[in-house]
Amino acid sequence: MVRTKQSRLLSLVVVVAISTLTLATPALAQRDTGIIVVHADGPDGEALPGVEVVAKGPVGTQTQYTGLDGSARFPGLYPGTGYQVTFTLNGFTTVVQEGLVVRAARTISFTVTLELASVEETINVFGESPVVDCPAS
Repeated sequence: MVRTKQSRLLSLVVVVAISTLTLATPALAQRDTGIIVVHADGPDGEALPGVEVVAKGPVGTQTQYTGLDGSARFPGLYPGTGYQVTFTLNGFTTVVQEGLVVRAARTISFTVTLELASVEETINVFGESPVVDCPAS
């Protein structure tokens, strides 16, 4: 009987240990990455939805689009230096943030303002003036 109680106790300890390790692994994995949260405003200070935001880092590139509130999130970024975030929207200047450092279990948050792009257009007209013949009366 003593052996049975010891066996049950050992089984219980093993089950608890396996459960703890299984449940703790995802939590530990989340701590190994960082997050970038961005917000894009227009020149009037209002949120800009639909901005293409590209985060490029040492491991790869992720693309997001800002939502109605002008924000986008990049979760699961590996820690490192030299991250670059580029904001692009037709009709606005492109904004690039360089040299960002992502740290494990940290969030980087920042806001950028996209200015209206200047539109330059040149129209060249080639041709000859028509000859107007005015008959003498």
